[in-house]
Amino acid sequence: MERLVRLVSDENNTILDPFMGGGSTGVACINTNRKFIGIELDDEYFDTAVKRVSKAYQDKQEELINEKAA
Repeated sequence: MERLVRLVSDENNTILDPFMGGGSTGVACINTNRKFIGIELDDEYFDTAVKRVSKAYQDKQEELINEKAA
């Protein structure tokens, strides 16, 4: 998914995923420095996506902190 996100967008672009599902596009956007808007009607999928995207965001923040500390 990250490869596809890189092919169709530039860093800091905003990607819209109107059928977010489990959040794979959101995670790819975080990992490739894109902004992300996700829409999901199913509560179960939405909850899964929120957990995955939140973890990816937290991991990215930790990575940036570690880079600055090095």
